[in-house]
Amino acid sequence: MLCFAAMTFLCLRPRPRPGLRLGLLLLALTALAGVSCRGDGGCRRGERCDCFDGTDCYLGCGDGDGCDQSCHNVVNCGAVCGDDCTHACHDTTTCTSDCGDDCHIDCHTNNTCGAICGARCDYACSNVTTCGVRVGPGSVVTCTQVSNCTVECDGPCQVQCSGVGDCNVTCHDGTLPVTCGGNVQACGAC
Repeated sequence: MLCFAAMTFLCLRPRPRPGLRLGLLLLALTALAGVSCRGDGGCRRGERCDCFDGTDCYLGCGDGDGCDQSCHNVVNCGAVCGDDCTHACHDTTTCTSDCGDDCHIDCHTNNTCGAICGARCDYACSNVTTCGVRVGPGSVVTCTQVSNCTVECDGPCQVQCSGVGDCNVTCHDGTLPVTCGGNVQACGAC
C-alpha cells in the first residue's frame, strides 16, 4: 500500500488495472503539490510557494536555499529559509521570517512583522503597527508608515524610516547609529 499524507491521508492500493492506478497516483501527487508549501518544508528552489486563506501558514524551504515564499490573508505566517530567498507577507496579524544571507523580505499591511536575517538582507516593512528586525552586515532596512520600527544591526547597515512614530536602531558593536540624509540612519558609514 502506498500512502501520501496531505491534509488527510490518501492511500492507494495496487489493483489489477494499471491505468486507473497511475491516474490515481498522478491525482494524489497533484494534490500534494498544491499543499506542499503549507508548512511541510515543501517549498522548492526557484518556485513560488504561496500559502493563503487560512489560520496559520508556516513555510519551510525543502532545498534550504533559493526559495520564493509568500503568505497572505491568514492570521499567522512564518517562513524559514537558508540563503538567497524571498518572503512576501501581507494581510496577516503576525508575520515572522528567519532567513540567511542575501534575502529579500517584504512585510506589509500586517499588524506585526519580525525577522532575523543574515548579511546583505533587503528588508521592507510598510503599513504595519510594529516591525522588529535583526540583520547582518551590509543590510538595508526600510520602514514606511510604521508606528514602531526597531532594528538591530550585526555589522554595517542602513535603516530608512519614513512616516514612522519611533525608529530605533541599535548597532551591536556598541556605537551609536550615524544620522545620514533622507531619513536614513546607519551603523557604520553612510
